[in-house]
Amino acid sequence: MTIRARMLLIGLLITACLFYILAAYFVALNQEKSRKIASMTDIKVIESLSDLVHELQKERGISVGCLACCSISSAALLNAQHTATNHARTQLADGVLNHAQGLEDLPEIRKQVLRNQLTAVHAFNHYTLIIVEILDYINVLTDHLNTDLKNDVRAYTHLLYAKEYLGQIRASLNEVFSLGKLNINHIATVSREFSFHQHHTQLFFRDATPKIVNIFHTIQAQTEVQNILRIIELILTGSHTMITAEEWFTVATDWINQLQTVERAYTAYLHEGMTREMALAQKKFIFNAAIVISIALLLTLLIGSAISRILHALNILLKSIEYTIKTKDFSNRIKLFTPDEIGVISDNFNKLLIIVESLIKEKDKLACTDVLTGIYNRYKFTEWFDIILQRQQRYGGKLALIVFDIDYFKQVNDQFGHIAGDQVLKGVAQRVQSCVRTTDIFARWGGEEFVILVPEGGHQAAVDLAERLRSAMESHCFNNLPKITASFGVSEYRINDTLETLFARADEAVYHAKHEGRNRVCAA
Repeated sequence: MTIRARMLLIGLLITACLFYILAAYFVALNQEKSRKIASMTDIKVIESLSDLVHELQKERGISVGCLACCSISSAALLNAQHTATNHARTQLADGVLNHAQGLEDLPEIRKQVLRNQLTAVHAFNHYTLIIVEILDYINVLTDHLNTDLKNDVRAYTHLLYAKEYLGQIRASLNEVFSLGKLNINHIATVSREFSFHQHHTQLFFRDATPKIVNIFHTIQAQTEVQNILRIIELILTGSHTMITAEEWFTVATDWINQLQTVERAYTAYLHEGMTREMALAQKKFIFNAAIVISIALLLTLLIGSAISRILHALNILLKSIEYTIKTKDFSNRIKLFTPDEIGVISDNFNKLLIIVESLIKEKDKLACTDVLTGIYNRYKFTEWFDIILQRQQRYGGKLALIVFDIDYFKQVNDQFGHIAGDQVLKGVAQRVQSCVRTTDIFARWGGEEFVILVPEGGHQAAVDLAERLRSAMESHCFNNLPKITASFGVSEYRINDTLETLFARADEAVYHAKHEGRNRVCAA
């Protein structure tokens, strides 16, 4: 087959590939559209689950109050609430209810509440477990929503939890007002619940869209809500307030019902946002498809007229490349300057030659540096050790080695992923690099293990340095990760020591540091 025929074939293949990419892009768009439709369906499920949680929260509060001080009116109210909860439950498909196994125990819990066979605390705990199980499933659904509104999804979840802890406060204080007495356990419980409510409310304010935040603030500013907050503050100070259980439950329920309107406003907002995203994706597809088709047609027309120029330029390119390969002279440049694609190719190839030439020059440097952390690697550290050891043997002086190992590093990788693990390694390297002297040799030995050679530093100086490093690492905050610590081992050079013997003693000291509880310095 001639080169001309091959060039035509390549042109046809390129055109076919472009149309294939167009088809693949169309399929990807349909999949994206299907995922967004599924996400909108999930939002409706989330809304129905939120309604069920709302009714369960209300049923929990009435049940706790009924067990604390049962009356005919409270029993009737509880039976009516059972009906409301059952109705909310019927709005969900069986497949959704399968994710809330605790609902299977609900009929038995109700029987025991009506027969007064449970304590208020046990009833509270049973209902809370069911509610938390549903909230966890809502969390799973929100995590899988295919939308760019990630902050709003997080804000919606925090709103659900803020409302749940408010529901717990309603139930806890309903018991208090039904019993007519307040003890330290009640205060501690309400304090914990109110703290969690405030925490999730603040997170909601941080992530939510201003439109929804304004609705929340409007509700929060109401006189009735402010009165509820004052009642809670009085309870937290151990003071009594003149309010009956029925009055408390009514005003608290009104507040929670208003928060439910915020939930529904948010689900509507998310639904509208994803609808806009779908429309935008559709427009992008049409625009990009038109561009790809136009390019494919244009390329087909231009390939024929470009063949002769391509063959001429190809001859020059091949000769220049052959010369570079034979002579290994990467300073050679292709002398082809045309204002077209061939000129671009030759220019880019010349740039590639510049890069190769630069890489060769930097080869030695890269061979001595740990790619992840940017500090010396084990090979370079061994080189430096030999140099410093010879100098120490010739002129005398002290020499010490510090070895440290990041504690529970495998758990960081397992729990947060290798990307987080890499961030920890880089952060530790940067933290230590900023603390050691310029004369100290700091390197990554392997994995999560690092070494520091301390010239002109004896045993105590190395121990002091290790302790400063340990403290600096312990106090350093790694983003979204638990506290990172390390175990240090120190050994001082002895006559006839080699790197292997000096390292073995320091490594043994690291072992002792880990055995004694980690996050400490041990010396050999």
